[in-house]
Amino acid sequence: VFDSIWPFKTFPNINFDNKKFLDIGSGCGFPGLAYAITHPTSEIYLVDSSKKKTDALKILIKELNFKNNIHVIDFLKDALIRKFGKKWFGELLKNKKIVR
Repeated sequence: VFDSIWPFKTFPNINFDNKKFLDIGSGCGFPGLAYAITHPTSEIYLVDSSKKKTDALKILIKELNFKNNIHVIDFLKDALIRKFGKKWFGELLKNKKIVR
């Protein structure tokens, strides 16, 4: 956990509160969730291409009742929806052509 927050504690002259923090490839939530704990007024974006990981993060965030505004983004799903639209993505899931 310390590895996730030391950069924010190493520079005491910089205020990291009330900022937006982007954690790409969040996996199990580090460093994003450690930052959320130490900076409860910041907005956090956790991005991972694994739906299994993002689903687990959503459960963890809900159970731990974070004060932050935390966004969990399933990058692959969101990217496909932006590129091809929600209807196409819904059909893809229904037909199970690529996903699963």
